Amino acid sequence: MLVFFLPCLLFMGAWYLLLTCSHWENIGILNFQVQKLMKFRSKHFKILFIGDSSGGNAIETDDTNSINLCLSGSYGFEGTRAFIKVIDQYITYDTLVVINTIDMCTRPVSDEAKWLPNLYSGKLSLRCAAYKNSLLFFKPVIKNWFTSLTGTGASNVIADNDYPGTLKRINKTRNEFDTTINVKEVAELKMLDQDLKAKAETTYLLFGPSLPFDSAYLARVMDVFHKSDIRHRGNVPFALTEENKGDSEDHVHPGFSHLSTSYYLGIIRSGGIGR
Repeated sequence: MLVFFLPCLLFMGAWYLLLTCSHWENIGILNFQVQKLMKFRSKHFKILFIGDSSGGNAIETDDTNSINLCLSGSYGFEGTRAFIKVIDQYITYDTLVVINTIDMCTRPVSDEAKWLPNLYSGKLSLRCAAYKNSLLFFKPVIKNWFTSLTGTGASNVIADNDYPGTLKRINKTRNEFDTTINVKEVAELKMLDQDLKAKAETTYLLFGPSLPFDSAYLARVMDVFHKSDIRHRGNVPFALTEENKGDSEDHVHPGFSHLSTSYYLGIIRSGGIGR
């Protein structure tokens, strides 16, 4: 009996570690949001939130008047741009709010976003593209089995974008990152902004929440935006503290997301720089 179960245990443990250490979970959040799109096909919303996980964890929506379709930062500005084109085939909205983490302009251009245009080019169906890697099917099964067996599972809750989140808090007090601005990612943001300017709906580009960071960076990146004619609100990110920080430098803890939601709705209602 042991001869049979030991290899199975080692095999499943190896697959769990492989899947956990990959970026395939980002396909999971894409699939989750795609399923939401299909559920609300032809529905009209007052506000659509899109962007990365800083917005996904910061904004509470009711899926009645507003909807949160944020992905993860691994898709970059280019992923947001592509996903908006997908979204526009399924739902309508009055206001579009794009929320990205403060350091997005320092990151490399996304590899994961390269195949997203297939979602609206007809080469791949939504369901097929979202499940691009069939191993994603096995990840929840392996993970749940492994954590129940070892007792290592985290306390999971439903995040504000309805995707499974966590109650953990990151063991950091500051958001430290290489402040070197990537001109290629700025170029991607410029193309996104041009798409937003061409839309009939009111649109906003906002910074998501963050732990304290180098304040000079915000002024520098806004100078780059200005010179590139990028219409960004340039808002001060919702401040993360020891009390309200979540499991990342730019994630609000689920217990405090109502405060960050109010913060960003306040920017929108003030008129800001949206059109």
